[in-house]
Amino acid sequence: MTPRQQRDDAWTGMGTGWAITSTMVGGIAAWGGIGFLADRWLGTD
Repeated sequence: MTPRQQRDDAWTGMGTGWAITSTMVGGIAAWGGIGFLADRWLGTD
């Protein structure tokens, strides 16, 4: 293995980690916003 390949291999899971993190944060933000709007619309705040 060349030094370049070893360096690239160290970061291979980074994209997957960021994808999982952003999906979780985005889901919380989206469903939190939907819940907030539903509470306001239904008058249950």
